[in-house]
Amino acid sequence: MGYNLPRVSVIIPTFQRPADLVRCVRSVLACEYENFEVIVVDQSIVSTGPPVPGDKRLRYITSGTRGKCQALNYAIGESAAEILLFTDDDCAVPGGWIARHLEVLTGDPEIQLVFGALRAAPHDPSRTLIPEFDPPEFARQNGGWAFLGKGGAGANLAVRRSVFDKVGLFDTRFGPGSPIPGCEEYDFYCRSLWAGFTAAFDPQNAVSHFGERSYSDNSALLLMRGYAFSEGAVLGKHLRSGNLRAGVGIVVICAHYASYSVKSIWKRRRRGAARPFDFLRGAVVGFSTIA
Repeated sequence: MGYNLPRVSVIIPTFQRPADLVRCVRSVLACEYENFEVIVVDQSIVSTGPPVPGDKRLRYITSGTRGKCQALNYAIGESAAEILLFTDDDCAVPGGWIARHLEVLTGDPEIQLVFGALRAAPHDPSRTLIPEFDPPEFARQNGGWAFLGKGGAGANLAVRRSVFDKVGLFDTRFGPGSPIPGCEEYDFYCRSLWAGFTAAFDPQNAVSHFGERSYSDNSALLLMRGYAFSEGAVLGKHLRSGNLRAGVGIVVICAHYASYSVKSIWKRRRRGAARPFDFLRGAVVGFSTIA
């Protein structure tokens, strides 16, 4: 019966997080959908083996490659499914996660990619940061200027294979483990919009994120500065390729960061004060070094 449903591949890249990976994979395998597989690409220096041994839906691949996008692209090549879902090893998905993504994609054929919500697991926000993406309502995103509203989180993403066929795979110069540490999903989102595809933001399909960063050791601050740098690098890359919308985006988003920086300084907080400079530095790097 389940094999009358569209085949789905759930892709999970991982590096040195065996306990987190077990939690993530178990949550996916518990999903209330019948026709799916889970592809884990483990780039850990020393692998601990399959996170859930014995489940035939799980394909566990060890790889000597480095970088999240290297793992994502490898898994995409290993999959023959028409629908590809992505989450991260420090996340856990709800039981209806796969079915909800399929409901959105099959309910509106014009929607080609879906960003679900990413919500922080319980933590103390005064001490630690967990990045989130929580759109206020369901919204379709299309047109050449939708990128100004920024994209969603790659830890809760559904994509039709036809999008990759047209715009290409993830850019391996972006994302964790790469020279530019984030925004691989933002680059993919921009390319998809500019190729004419329609995306959706779906707050009804939320993934729990456990990836805490501490303020005390500056890891939270460095993470957010890395996001700003990477965002600038994405737009700098596309401006270099001749996309003038990306140039407008640099001005608009930098102004947003500058406003946030002024507010941070006024409130005597360090958080966010340097983001416009990080964003501009990223734009320069993206424009000058990424062909």
